[in-house]
Amino acid sequence: MKNEFAFRQLEKNALENLLIYTTRMFLESDRKENSEYKSATVAEQVKKYVDKHFRENIKLDDLSSALGYCVGHICHQFKKIYSMSIINYMLRRRVIEALVMFENSDISIQQVSDSLGFDSAQYFSYIFKRFTHITPRQYQSQIRKTHIINPEYIISNAEF
Repeated sequence: MKNEFAFRQLEKNALENLLIYTTRMFLESDRKENSEYKSATVAEQVKKYVDKHFRENIKLDDLSSALGYCVGHICHQFKKIYSMSIINYMLRRRVIEALVMFENSDISIQQVSDSLGFDSAQYFSYIFKRFTHITPRQYQSQIRKTHIINPEYIISNAEF
């Protein structure tokens, strides 16, 4: 009788442990899926906000306040999904817009810099060259000569 009781206890403990293990594995996989979904959602919110406000001088604190997450969290989630920092994405977005502006009008470098929220035309020129490997003036010259330049091609082939 004692052996039968001990065997049933052993059986019960093994079954409980199996149930606990299975439940933990299920919850962990569910948590991982939710975490990836949440990361994508936060990153998408950041991207939408930047796409809407890229002409403004957005600070990470402003972005954090607008979305309701701490700065570290949004930076980490954005980089995890898009493989670039929020600042680089914002600058890249501004440079793409500058390429389009140069292509569609005879606007000055200063006017483009001002309309895209840069602090100065010199800083704008520095960022423009960093992303495209040519200065804004060189780009304007190329446009006048060819007028067949695709802004997405220039940015996608630039090294950061």
